[in-house]
Amino acid sequence: MMNVQELGTVKRKQLPLKIVLLDNQRLGMVRQWQQLFFQERYSETTLTDNPDFLTLASAFGIPGQHITRKDQV
Repeated sequence: MMNVQELGTVKRKQLPLKIVLLDNQRLGMVRQWQQLFFQERYSETTLTDNPDFLTLASAFGIPGQHITRKDQV
């Protein structure tokens, strides 16, 4: 979620990328800093209300697919 604007760059530049998104519903790096330097006082690092990422990709004109099994890769 921190770099969603980069999808716009991918589309504008027509970059031939495959993007893999693993939705763990966390801002992992921010949470790690809170663990290391703020005595595990976590604030706004759990994201249980994430958007539909396929719809988000589509909004940028980027095709996507939802993969749930190894044989779909």
